[in-house]
Amino acid sequence: MKKVTILIFLSAMIMPACAQQQAGQWSIIPKVGLTLSKVSNDNFLVSLNGKGLDTVVNSKYKPGFVTGVDVQYQVNHLLACSLGLYYQQEGERFDDITFTDGGQPTEALGSHKLTLGYLAVPLMAHAYVAQGLAFSVGLQPAFLTNADGSYETSTITVDEDGHPTYSPPHDEEYDVKHICNSFNLSVPVGVSYEFQNVVLAARYNIPLTKTFKSSYGDGRNSTFLFTVGYRIGL
Repeated sequence: MKKVTILIFLSAMIMPACAQQQAGQWSIIPKVGLTLSKVSNDNFLVSLNGKGLDTVVNSKYKPGFVTGVDVQYQVNHLLACSLGLYYQQEGERFDDITFTDGGQPTEALGSHKLTLGYLAVPLMAHAYVAQGLAFSVGLQPAFLTNADGSYETSTITVDEDGHPTYSPPHDEEYDVKHICNSFNLSVPVGVSYEFQNVVLAARYNIPLTKTFKSSYGDGRNSTFLFTVGYRIGL
Protein backbone atom coordinates (compact mmCIF):
# COMPACT_ATOMS: atom_id res chain seq x y z
CA MET A 1 0.00 0.00 0.00
CA LYS A 2 2.88 2.35 0.82
CA LYS A 3 4.42 1.73 -2.63
CA VAL A 4 1.13 2.54 -4.34
CA THR A 5 0.87 5.79 -2.37
CA ILE A 6 4.41 6.76 -3.37
CA LEU A 7 3.69 6.03 -7.05
CA ILE A 8 0.53 8.13 -6.96
CA PHE A 9 2.46 10.98 -5.33
CA LEU A 10 5.27 10.81 -7.92
CA SER A 11 2.76 10.71 -10.78
CA ALA A 12 1.05 13.79 -9.38
CA MET A 13 4.40 15.58 -9.29
CA ILE A 14 5.52 14.54 -12.79
CA MET A 15 2.31 15.07 -14.76
CA PRO A 16 2.10 18.86 -14.27
CA ALA A 17 5.77 19.16 -15.28
CA CYS A 18 5.11 17.27 -18.53
CA ALA A 19 1.63 18.63 -19.17
CA GLN A 20 0.83 19.92 -22.63
CA GLN A 21 0.25 23.64 -22.97
CA GLN A 22 -3.39 24.67 -22.67
CA ALA A 23 -5.27 25.95 -25.73
CA GLY A 24 -5.10 29.74 -25.95
CA GLN A 25 -1.93 30.01 -23.89
CA TRP A 26 0.93 32.34 -24.90
CA SER A 27 4.55 31.75 -23.93
CA ILE A 28 8.03 33.00 -24.73
CA ILE A 29 11.00 30.66 -25.17
CA PRO A 30 14.51 32.19 -25.03
CA LYS A 31 16.97 29.89 -26.81
CA VAL A 32 20.68 29.44 -27.35
CA GLY A 33 22.55 26.82 -29.30
CA LEU A 34 24.90 25.61 -31.99
CA THR A 35 24.80 25.79 -35.78
CA LEU A 36 26.57 23.56 -38.29
CA SER A 37 26.59 25.04 -41.77
CA LYS A 38 28.24 25.06 -45.15
CA VAL A 39 27.54 26.58 -48.56
CA SER A 40 26.49 23.73 -50.85
CA ASN A 41 28.30 23.34 -54.17
CA ASP A 42 30.87 25.96 -53.17
CA ASN A 43 34.55 25.38 -53.91
CA PHE A 44 37.63 27.02 -55.33
CA LEU A 45 40.48 25.90 -57.55
CA VAL A 46 44.08 26.21 -56.45
CA SER A 47 47.44 25.36 -57.96
CA LEU A 48 49.50 23.69 -55.26
CA ASN A 49 52.64 23.37 -57.36
CA GLY A 50 52.42 26.37 -59.71
CA LYS A 51 51.63 24.23 -62.77
CA GLY A 52 47.95 24.92 -63.24
CA LEU A 53 44.57 24.68 -61.50
CA ASP A 54 45.02 21.15 -60.28
CA THR A 55 43.17 20.92 -56.94
CA VAL A 56 39.54 21.58 -55.98
CA VAL A 57 38.99 22.66 -52.36
CA ASN A 58 35.39 21.95 -51.32
CA SER A 59 33.20 23.56 -48.67
CA LYS A 60 32.95 21.81 -45.28
CA TYR A 61 30.59 22.24 -42.33
CA LYS A 62 31.60 24.98 -39.88
CA PRO A 63 30.32 25.37 -36.30
CA GLY A 64 28.74 28.60 -35.15
CA PHE A 65 26.20 29.80 -32.61
CA VAL A 66 22.57 30.89 -32.54
CA THR A 67 20.63 32.87 -29.94
CA GLY A 68 17.14 34.31 -29.91
CA VAL A 69 13.59 33.97 -28.68
CA ASP A 70 10.28 32.47 -29.83
CA VAL A 71 6.81 33.75 -29.00
CA GLN A 72 4.44 30.76 -29.14
CA TYR A 73 0.66 30.43 -29.14
CA GLN A 74 -1.04 27.12 -28.37
CA VAL A 75 -3.95 26.73 -30.79
CA ASN A 76 -5.14 23.43 -29.29
CA HIS A 77 -3.59 20.37 -27.65
CA LEU A 78 -2.20 19.19 -31.01
CA LEU A 79 -1.11 22.40 -32.73
CA ALA A 80 0.90 25.51 -31.86
CA CYS A 81 2.46 28.31 -33.88
CA SER A 82 5.41 30.56 -33.13
CA LEU A 83 7.25 33.61 -34.39
CA GLY A 84 10.93 33.94 -33.58
CA LEU A 85 13.76 36.44 -33.78
CA TYR A 86 17.30 35.02 -33.91
CA TYR A 87 20.86 35.96 -34.61
CA GLN A 88 22.57 32.96 -36.18
CA GLN A 89 25.98 32.28 -37.64
CA GLU A 90 26.24 30.36 -40.88
CA GLY A 91 29.03 29.99 -43.43
CA GLU A 92 31.62 27.37 -44.29
CA ARG A 93 35.21 26.26 -43.82
CA PHE A 94 37.86 24.68 -46.03
CA ASP A 95 40.57 22.09 -45.44
CA ASP A 96 44.14 23.21 -44.84
CA ILE A 97 46.34 23.15 -47.96
CA THR A 98 50.10 23.17 -48.57
CA PHE A 99 51.80 24.76 -51.58
CA THR A 100 54.93 23.18 -53.04
CA ASP A 101 57.74 24.11 -55.38
CA GLY A 102 59.88 21.40 -56.94
CA GLY A 103 58.34 18.85 -54.61
CA GLN A 104 59.24 20.84 -51.48
CA PRO A 105 56.59 22.53 -49.31
CA THR A 106 56.82 26.32 -49.36
CA GLU A 107 53.64 27.72 -47.78
CA ALA A 108 50.67 26.48 -45.72
CA LEU A 109 47.17 27.95 -45.74
CA GLY A 110 44.89 27.02 -42.83
CA SER A 111 41.87 27.99 -40.74
CA HIS A 112 40.19 29.18 -43.94
CA LYS A 113 36.56 30.01 -43.23
CA LEU A 114 33.63 32.21 -44.17
CA THR A 115 31.37 33.50 -41.38
CA LEU A 116 27.92 34.81 -42.28
CA GLY A 117 25.70 36.50 -39.71
CA TYR A 118 21.92 36.62 -40.19
CA LEU A 119 18.98 38.15 -38.37
CA ALA A 120 16.38 35.41 -38.88
CA VAL A 121 12.60 35.53 -38.34
CA PRO A 122 11.23 31.95 -38.36
CA LEU A 123 7.44 31.51 -38.55
CA MET A 124 6.72 27.94 -37.46
CA ALA A 125 3.85 25.48 -37.01
CA HIS A 126 4.32 22.77 -34.36
CA ALA A 127 2.37 19.49 -34.39
CA TYR A 128 2.44 17.59 -31.09
CA VAL A 129 2.49 13.83 -31.73
CA ALA A 130 3.15 12.74 -28.13
CA GLN A 131 3.54 14.29 -24.69
CA GLY A 132 6.16 17.02 -25.12
CA LEU A 133 7.21 15.80 -28.58
CA ALA A 134 6.55 18.01 -31.61
CA PHE A 135 7.45 18.13 -35.28
CA SER A 136 7.82 21.59 -36.81
CA VAL A 137 7.82 23.20 -40.24
CA GLY A 138 7.74 26.80 -41.33
CA LEU A 139 9.19 29.62 -43.39
CA GLN A 140 12.22 31.70 -42.41
CA PRO A 141 13.27 35.00 -43.98
CA ALA A 142 16.74 36.10 -42.88
CA PHE A 143 18.70 39.31 -43.37
CA LEU A 144 22.47 39.41 -43.71
CA THR A 145 24.25 41.44 -41.03
CA ASN A 146 27.90 40.56 -41.70
CA ALA A 147 30.02 38.41 -44.01
CA ASP A 148 33.67 37.91 -43.18
CA GLY A 149 36.37 35.63 -44.53
CA SER A 150 39.59 34.73 -42.74
CA TYR A 151 42.61 32.45 -43.08
CA GLU A 152 46.14 31.91 -41.79
CA THR A 153 49.33 31.54 -43.82
CA SER A 154 52.73 30.21 -42.76
CA THR A 155 55.98 30.06 -44.68
CA ILE A 156 57.64 26.65 -44.70
CA THR A 157 61.41 26.16 -44.81
CA VAL A 158 62.98 22.73 -45.19
CA ASP A 159 66.41 21.98 -43.74
CA GLU A 160 69.05 19.70 -45.26
CA ASP A 161 67.55 16.69 -43.52
CA GLY A 162 64.13 17.36 -45.03
CA HIS A 163 62.51 18.59 -41.80
CA PRO A 164 59.99 21.40 -42.36
CA THR A 165 59.83 24.47 -40.12
CA TYR A 166 56.72 26.67 -40.07
CA SER A 167 56.86 30.40 -39.48
CA PRO A 168 54.40 31.99 -37.01
CA PRO A 169 50.99 32.15 -38.73
CA HIS A 170 49.93 35.40 -40.34
CA ASP A 171 46.21 36.16 -40.01
CA GLU A 172 44.25 37.62 -42.90
CA GLU A 173 40.67 38.89 -42.79
CA TYR A 174 38.47 40.27 -45.55
CA ASP A 175 34.91 41.51 -45.99
CA VAL A 176 32.76 39.63 -48.52
CA LYS A 177 29.40 41.23 -47.78
CA HIS A 178 29.39 42.89 -51.19
CA ILE A 179 29.27 39.50 -52.98
CA CYS A 180 26.52 38.01 -50.78
CA ASN A 181 22.78 38.33 -51.16
CA SER A 182 21.38 40.45 -48.33
CA PHE A 183 18.17 38.36 -48.13
CA ASN A 184 17.92 34.63 -47.51
CA LEU A 185 14.82 32.46 -47.47
CA SER A 186 14.57 28.89 -46.18
CA VAL A 187 12.10 26.26 -44.99
CA PRO A 188 13.02 25.12 -41.46
CA VAL A 189 11.95 21.58 -40.52
CA GLY A 190 12.66 20.03 -37.15
CA VAL A 191 11.73 18.19 -34.00
CA SER A 192 11.58 19.30 -30.37
CA TYR A 193 11.06 17.72 -26.98
CA GLU A 194 9.96 19.54 -23.83
CA PHE A 195 10.30 18.43 -20.21
CA GLN A 196 9.75 20.65 -17.17
CA ASN A 197 9.67 23.73 -19.44
CA VAL A 198 13.10 22.93 -20.95
CA VAL A 199 12.80 22.68 -24.75
CA LEU A 200 15.41 20.78 -26.76
CA ALA A 201 15.15 21.30 -30.52
CA ALA A 202 16.93 20.33 -33.74
CA ARG A 203 16.22 21.91 -37.13
CA TYR A 204 17.46 21.82 -40.68
CA ASN A 205 16.93 24.86 -42.90
CA ILE A 206 16.11 23.86 -46.49
CA PRO A 207 17.52 26.74 -48.60
CA LEU A 208 15.34 28.43 -51.20
CA THR A 209 17.67 31.27 -52.19
CA LYS A 210 21.32 31.53 -53.16
CA THR A 211 24.01 32.66 -50.73
CA PHE A 212 26.00 34.72 -53.22
CA LYS A 213 25.07 37.11 -55.98
CA SER A 214 24.58 35.44 -59.37
CA SER A 215 28.08 36.08 -60.70
CA TYR A 216 29.66 34.35 -57.68
CA GLY A 217 28.13 30.89 -57.98
CA ASP A 218 25.01 28.92 -57.14
CA GLY A 219 25.87 27.89 -53.56
CA ARG A 220 23.13 27.84 -50.91
CA ASN A 221 23.31 27.76 -47.13
CA SER A 222 22.93 24.27 -45.71
CA THR A 223 22.36 24.73 -41.99
CA PHE A 224 21.58 22.55 -38.95
CA LEU A 225 20.56 24.18 -35.66
CA PHE A 226 20.60 22.57 -32.21
CA THR A 227 19.09 24.67 -29.41
CA VAL A 228 18.02 24.54 -25.79
CA GLY A 229 15.36 26.88 -24.48
CA TYR A 230 13.14 27.53 -21.48
CA ARG A 231 9.41 28.15 -21.77
CA ILE A 232 7.99 31.09 -19.78
CA GLY A 233 4.20 31.23 -19.67
CA LEU A 234 2.44 34.57 -20.16
